[in-house]
Amino acid sequence: MTERRSHYASKTRRQRLVWPAEKEFTILSIDGGGIKGIFPAALLAQVEQQLLDGQSVATYFDLIAGTSTGGIIALGLANNLTATDMLSMYMERGQEIFPPEPDNWRGWFKNKKAAVFNNFLYRYNHDSLNTILNEVLGNRIMRESRNRLCIPSFEGKFSEVYIFKTPHHPDYRLDAPEKLTKVARATSAAPTFFRPLETGQFTFVDGGIWSNNPIMVGLVDVLACFDVAPERIRILSIGCGDSPYYVHDSNHIAGGKWQWR
Repeated sequence: MTERRSHYASKTRRQRLVWPAEKEFTILSIDGGGIKGIFPAALLAQVEQQLLDGQSVATYFDLIAGTSTGGIIALGLANNLTATDMLSMYMERGQEIFPPEPDNWRGWFKNKKAAVFNNFLYRYNHDSLNTILNEVLGNRIMRESRNRLCIPSFEGKFSEVYIFKTPHHPDYRLDAPEKLTKVARATSAAPTFFRPLETGQFTFVDGGIWSNNPIMVGLVDVLACFDVAPERIRILSIGCGDSPYYVHDSNHIAGGKWQWR
């Protein structure tokens, strides 16, 4: 039987690695958000074009944490792609992953039918996503990444949080040989949108169900792995836009499942 991830958790406090006292530790954190990953990719691409002469923004960060679509961007940045490259992928290939509906009565009818079927079936086929990830990330593996990475997912066979990590600490050996395409699929398998990633050993679901904003994942990892003072840590966090939730009269007056759906 496959051992659960927590089986390998350290029983003692991790030995922190030396970090230069005068040097800041910089973290880039990118939220999940599906096709809205266009926003963080576009923002970072603008930084590259306006401030870095087209060079990759990844070279300015000591660790990148990314969830779901943010995880895909993080994996690309850490593996010799620029934010401009990632933006091009979203703009040119995004419709293959999330096919738009026709803007006519056929599209309206299809949307209504999809709304019914989505109660029982996944909305999108993951084949297009797999194809694009294979083209963009190839056969590269985690240990080949130029940046330290923390990529959240959720493992459903043992019901545990799961963070894919590069081997930036001697304790981190499990994920070193993992293919980037597997990590990308594991972090982005959003429930109701894509089928979970079955590896034969584990069942992975989108990391956004527990860490859509991975700031604390990155921060905790740095504090656990490196002898760096908290005030020397700098974090740039980029979201994918707000989806505000408001409590209306129907929620607190009636209060059933239908009102809180």
